[in-house]
This record gives sequence, C-alpha cells and structure tokens, in this order.
Amino acid sequence: MAVAQVSRARITLQGSAEMVSEFFHIAINSILFVRGLYGYTKFDTISKYGLQVRVTNDEDLKCYLQQVVAQLNNWLLAKTIKKVVFVIQEAVSDETIERWEFDIECDKDMNTESRAKVKPIEEIQKEIRVFMRQVLGSVHLLPALENKCKFDIQVHVGSEAEFDGEWKDSSDKKISTPTILHLNSFSTLVHTVKPHVAYKSHD
Repeated sequence: MAVAQVSRARITLQGSAEMVSEFFHIAINSILFVRGLYGYTKFDTISKYGLQVRVTNDEDLKCYLQQVVAQLNNWLLAKTIKKVVFVIQEAVSDETIERWEFDIECDKDMNTESRAKVKPIEEIQKEIRVFMRQVLGSVHLLPALENKCKFDIQVHVGSEAEFDGEWKDSSDKKISTPTILHLNSFSTLVHTVKPHVAYKSHD
C-alpha cells in the first residue's frame, strides 16, 4: 500500500529570508511580464512552484533585480522590512496607475539562534502558487495599460534599517480613490507576506 509523505522543513530565519526574497524575484518578474512592461522576447520560461513562470533575460534588468532582491534578503534577515511596493506609472505623465503592495510581518522573536519553525514546504509552495496564478490571471481583471509605462520598486522599513548607496527616500506615489484587489497571502511562520494590488479604474 502506497503511503503519501509530506516534507516538513525546519525553517530558520535565514532560510525564511531566502525563501521570501526568492518569491519577490519571481513575483516581480511575473508582474513585469504579465503587465507587458518588457517585450515577450525579454523573458525566458522556467519551472517554479509547480508552475511555468517567466524571468527576464535582459542583462541590465536582471542585474537591477538581483541587487534589489539581495537588499530585500538583508532587510528580511534584520526583520526591519515592513512593505514592498511595485509601482507602475505612465512614462510621460508620471501618473501612478497601479501599485502591487506586499505587507510583510516578521516574527520579531526569531534570531539566528532560535529554534527553527516547522511547516511543510508543499504547503508554503501551494500558498505561493495560488498567488502566482492570480498574477497570471490579472491580465483579465486589471485595466489594460494603454500608454507606455515604467516601474519603480519602493520598500518601507523601520527607522533602524541600514541602507546602501543605491536606495533613497521617495514619495509614496499613491493613487487617488483606487480599486483594491486582495491576493493570496503566504507564510513561512517566520515571515508572512500579504499582497494586494491597487489600481486606477477607468470611469
């Protein structure tokens, strides 16, 4: 008789930070692809979370995203990160038309010496997979980006957070009276990510 087994992972602070920062790498690439901010040929297909997802092959964009993800990993380790925001603006007017917001909760009691949390990897990946499918399906829910657009990545951190020279203060780039679509959250038990997308509705 076959017996199903579930892999239970011991999730440390470092392991959780790596898992969440990798999620942001895939999520940002997927949003860039789905929202058409870069051409189809600028992406390759890989398998992740049990899905076929897109990651950029553009060297400049790849380098930029690697730097962003590395810094996110540092802030996740330091437990100083509160939110990541992927902002889409019209290139000419600078008007913000879409905000993908990821609220992040950290277990402040966790440190490098703490006992690891235990949660099945399959469960975490299932939670992420639901979100990724929502991103892929968002093309049918969100208004089309009619004009040329650009993007920005903003991070909200605590006052104790350390910065490198690549980051600077910025305005929030809000949308007045946005429509909000809540998306599936996921948790490693060390970090919890709660995403939603706010967008400008066409009247």
